[in-house]
Amino acid sequence: ASSLGKRMTGARRLWRELPFCRMLPAGRYYEEVRDEAAEIFNQGVIDVLFQEQDGRVVLLDYKTDRDTAPDTVREKYAMQLELYAEAVSSVLGLEVAEKYLYMLRDGSVIQL
Repeated sequence: ASSLGKRMTGARRLWRELPFCRMLPAGRYYEEVRDEAAEIFNQGVIDVLFQEQDGRVVLLDYKTDRDTAPDTVREKYAMQLELYAEAVSSVLGLEVAEKYLYMLRDGSVIQL
């Protein structure tokens, strides 16, 4: 019934539980890595991805945290959602326009 839920139900395309895996440069995440060819394996499952009628792509991830303070949640999950958005770009060739966390504990929606 939320505005985000309505956008999702009216989407042109909808993906749920979208798995991905890819290799990333290790030096990007670990400054002690000196070998520029070193890579790390990144995998995940995107809870919801949808493309609206105008083509905009929205990423939504569900969270069960007890602490739903927006600043705390943003800091905790910013990198995860950035990696997910990069995976969408890399794997599907789509640019994510909006990223949200849906906090199951209290029903709040936090935009990143």
